[in-house]
Amino acid sequence: MFEDYLAGLTSPEQVLLNISDLPRGIDNYHIDVKLSTKFCAEFKSLLTDYLNLETSEKPQRLKNDKQVEEFRNCYIDMMTVLINRVKLIQTPSK
Repeated sequence: MFEDYLAGLTSPEQVLLNISDLPRGIDNYHIDVKLSTKFCAEFKSLLTDYLNLETSEKPQRLKNDKQVEEFRNCYIDMMTVLINRVKLIQTPSK
């Protein structure tokens, strides 16, 4: 069954973008972060369950909807911290 699925996949056409006309400068704010152990564990667990769903021969759904909610909450917490850090760093005087 898995081979049948793979047989139907094709490589996308290559996309070539010419960005030479774009103005140079800093458009994005970049912060290196270390993802929390909890976030990584929640992601790994959720990803494993999604892979099991997609590769299963019989139709099923996630065993635990609470798992999606826990991952969502971890993500929201992480993004909230990130946004607050950026706000503190990018004050009008800087």
